[in-house]
Amino acid sequence: MNPVQYGAKLAYDAHLMKDISGEDKYKKIYEEHPDFVKTFPLVTKYFCLYDTFHEGFFQELNNKREMERANLERSIILQADYVKKLLVYNGVSKATAKKMSNIEMSGAQSQLNQIKKETEKLKKQYENEKKDSIRDLRKEFKEFVIGLPSSSADD
Repeated sequence: MNPVQYGAKLAYDAHLMKDISGEDKYKKIYEEHPDFVKTFPLVTKYFCLYDTFHEGFFQELNNKREMERANLERSIILQADYVKKLLVYNGVSKATAKKMSNIEMSGAQSQLNQIKKETEKLKKQYENEKKDSIRDLRKEFKEFVIGLPSSSADD
């Protein structure tokens, strides 16, 4: 199933969840379809929280995403454009729709930047632990081969 059909199915499934809140719909969709939600967080937010989805606009978003081989940052921009079109289609003024899509994009980019910082921090921590481990292994190997403790100058 292509992403557009998949998105339409998920939007319909979310629409049928009448007895739960939008936030709970989002959590449920995330638990069952994490890859889709990670790829299209703003699209998912709008069909869960606001019960609105437009297959044609989503097709356009997906085509641009695939044609450009968009990274996550570019994908967020494309999704913000989807939100703007969706809001205008649903009767919101262009100016208000633009403000709202900018707010959504800003929030998503802020979360993405936070994730990048955390990832970089974990990478540095891993590299430091790896260096420490290699140094310890070398020291143990020297002690084993020579039979004497190695000096710290050899590290």
